[in-house]
Amino acid sequence: MIEQSLSILPQRRVGTFSPLAMTNQILAFLPYTEKTSDPAKPRRKSIDAPLDNNTFVKPIKQCFVKNPRLMPMTRIMLTLISGWAGDGRPIETTIGIIAKHLGKSRRQVFRYLKDAVEEGYLFYSRTKNRKGMYTGVKLRLNLSAIRYTSKKQSEVKTTKNGGISDVTPMTDTNDKYILKTKEDDELWTKLLQFGGKLGYFEKDKDQRNTT
Repeated sequence: MIEQSLSILPQRRVGTFSPLAMTNQILAFLPYTEKTSDPAKPRRKSIDAPLDNNTFVKPIKQCFVKNPRLMPMTRIMLTLISGWAGDGRPIETTIGIIAKHLGKSRRQVFRYLKDAVEEGYLFYSRTKNRKGMYTGVKLRLNLSAIRYTSKKQSEVKTTKNGGISDVTPMTDTNDKYILKTKEDDELWTKLLQFGGKLGYFEKDKDQRNTT
């Protein structure tokens, strides 16, 4: 394990001397060092740390982090799922997958989901296949209570999608009308000629004479 961790360390250039230049790169590999099996230490110390695959979570609100009503692992679970949500789309997954990412049991994840629902951060429903068998859960996050969005971004989204007002703003209205409001004499003469050839006016005369 130690040899593998040393093999992935960045190589220094020959002929240069910078003792502190590689400090950040070397410290970045500390979580991936060899795991210990010391019985005096907690069991979590013997679990492999996840590798860095450049995934991240968007900025979250401090009121969400400092909420004492949430369990600590519920806060971590919501932070992880908010990274999966992206632009706010519903997530279809299973409790087992969430438990695998958090290193917890399925029963504990169920408690975290229940805690998040009670505080209004998350809503979920079960998913079924065509045979009616349960396949997982569908999560819907309340991202406005978890993630930070700037005022400019929120104004652009509401203006573009019309989320606040049910009337289309004047800036989004297309004023290039195809139909003209004024009567077109040439068009009406063509329509009258076309209607005369089809015999519509003769039918009107017959109906007037009978009445």
